[in-house]
Amino acid sequence: MTVTHGLSKHELYSVWIGMKQRCNDPAHISYHNYGGKGIKICKEWSDSFVAFLEDMGERPAKGYSIERIDSSKDYCPENCKWATRTEQNENKANNKLVTFNGVTQSLKAWSRAVNIRYETLIKRHKYGWETEAMLTIRPEIGRNQTWGKAA
Repeated sequence: MTVTHGLSKHELYSVWIGMKQRCNDPAHISYHNYGGKGIKICKEWSDSFVAFLEDMGERPAKGYSIERIDSSKDYCPENCKWATRTEQNENKANNKLVTFNGVTQSLKAWSRAVNIRYETLIKRHKYGWETEAMLTIRPEIGRNQTWGKAA
């Protein structure tokens, strides 16, 4: 006799199933970004929705989804959290990370922090600006910007 948990209607059950499909099903549209890159699910979670639910807890609010803290590591309790779309976008492998004054974050996050357009920071980064100049020199409004290296 098979014992079931009776939780297949739980709102997080589909999150668990999706995670398993991304990692285990080569036919899944996102498999190449997960299972195809060697991302796995810890045995406890893979075998048991109840274990997944106990470790992750309920979703804090609508709009949160499961995120791997280190996107190069597996789905497991120590590497997963609930995150907003903005937080997840900050954790993508293709983000440009910049360290300034001991703080490392994406150019998108720096854009918000220093109130300089993201597009401006991307161009400055592309053209090799020093980090301090890139994040502290205010763009001149109404004048053509020179995108060469800062002096």
